[in-house]
Amino acid sequence: MFNYYRASALTVILLVSLVIPSGAAFLSQTQAENQVRVFLQQLDQGQQDKAWQTMSAFFQSINDRRGWKTRHQFIRSSYGSLIARELKNISYRRTFNQAPDGEYVIVQFRSAFLNKAESRETVVLDCSEGAECSVREYVIQ
Repeated sequence: MFNYYRASALTVILLVSLVIPSGAAFLSQTQAENQVRVFLQQLDQGQQDKAWQTMSAFFQSINDRRGWKTRHQFIRSSYGSLIARELKNISYRRTFNQAPDGEYVIVQFRSAFLNKAESRETVVLDCSEGAECSVREYVIQ
């Protein structure tokens, strides 16, 4: 009898976990791309303070706001104005480098700037807290 109740409880937990999607699952590829494009547009327009507000609490806790802003202003000024940005790939992961396990969406673009003809921009969204995702990482190479 006890095993029957334990098995029933486990079945219910499994079904609920399959029916209720995680944060990243709520975010379609179009939604992920749109959210990331807003963030990148803020950087393109030199609005690092607005971009900082979209960064995850985890990112903000391990980075200095002033230092992050200075680095991005320097990189962006050396690359020059954006010429083109094309979506390359969107992937969903449960793990990400140097971050706790969670729900991540990695969005990559092939970009061209005035002084940097070929580059790759990667934005990682952290969707671990539910449907609202925040920017966990931004890398331009």
